[in-house]
Amino acid sequence: MVVIGGNGRSGLLLQQRFPELKFIPAPFREIKIHAGLPAWASVILQLPAMILELTKEQVFVRSVVEKENVSVIISDNRYGLYSSKVTSVLITHQLRVMQPTLLKPFQLFSTWLIKRLTKRFSEIWVPDFSGKENLSGLLSHGVGHQDKIRFIGPLSRFCEKDKANAIIPNKIVVIISGPDPARQTFVDHVVKEAVKSNRLITIVGGQPEKETAQSVGPVTLYSHLNDESFAWEVTTAEYIIASGGYSTIMDLVSLGCRATLIPFKGQTEQEYLAARLHNNGVFSTVNHNKLDLSQITTWGLSNRKNNQPKNQFEKGAELQDAVNELLLQC
Repeated sequence: MVVIGGNGRSGLLLQQRFPELKFIPAPFREIKIHAGLPAWASVILQLPAMILELTKEQVFVRSVVEKENVSVIISDNRYGLYSSKVTSVLITHQLRVMQPTLLKPFQLFSTWLIKRLTKRFSEIWVPDFSGKENLSGLLSHGVGHQDKIRFIGPLSRFCEKDKANAIIPNKIVVIISGPDPARQTFVDHVVKEAVKSNRLITIVGGQPEKETAQSVGPVTLYSHLNDESFAWEVTTAEYIIASGGYSTIMDLVSLGCRATLIPFKGQTEQEYLAARLHNNGVFSTVNHNKLDLSQITTWGLSNRKNNQPKNQFEKGAELQDAVNELLLQC
C-alpha cells in the first residue's frame, strides 16, 4: 500500500492525480519571498522557522511509520522526512546551494550543512543524468555522499510522445511557477509587454488550487492545466518563455522543447541554471528587464522543426531500476 503525505500546492496536485491513495496532511511551511528583497535574503530571514519545521517533520514521520506500518519513505526534497527504522530515500537536485556574491564566503558552510542533513537518508536520488551532459551541473554533481547518490534521470510526467504534430507560427506560451510575489510580478510584467506588443500570448501560472482561466487583452491566463492541455499548449508554441524552475526545465527537456529562461531576480539557482543551459546550447536566457516581446524573434528560440536539434537528453531506465531495487528491500 502507498500512502501520500503532503500539503500546499504539491499536496493538492498529488491528491488530484492519485485520488485512490490515502492522503495524510504533512507539516508544511511555504517559503515566502518578501517584496523588495532578493530571494536569498528572504530565505535567510526564515531559517529559524525552517529549522523548526525539521522537528515537526520528524514528529510527523514517527507517527506515520508507527500507524501505517511503513517500510520505505521517499521524501521529495524534505530533509526532515526520514526514519532510522526504515529505508529512507531523499529525492533532490539541491546538494549544493549557489550563493550570491555577498554570501560566497559561506559556500562551504552551506554545502557542509546540506551534507549533514542528507546523511541521515539511506539513499539520495538525483533527478538528473550522471554524465557530462546533464541539467543541474554543480547543484548536484561532484558533491555530497557519493556512495549514497543515484542519478535517476529527469522526473517528468511527459515524454516526447506527448508532443503535438505541428507548431502554430508566432504562438507564444509563458510558463510561470514559484512563490509570490515574484510569480505575480512576472505575470504582470508579461501581460504589460503583451499588451504593448499586441501579441497573442498564453500564460500557464502553476496554481492547481485555482483552476481558473481569464483573458486580459491579447493574453489568456490559465492558473493551471491538466497534462494533456499543458502538453498541447506548450508543444504547439513556436516560442516558449519560462521562469526557470528545475521542474519546468525537466518538463521542457522531456517534451523535447526549446525555450528562453528568465530567472526571477535574486533566485540564484534559477540564475545559475539559466546561464549554464544557455552556455551549453540547451536553452537561451534573457534578462527580466529586457523582455521585449515585439523583438522575440531576435532573442527567443524557435521550436520550428527545422530549428530543432537532436534531443541529447533521452530518458533511460534509471528510475525504474531504482524503484525495482527499492521494492526488493520491502
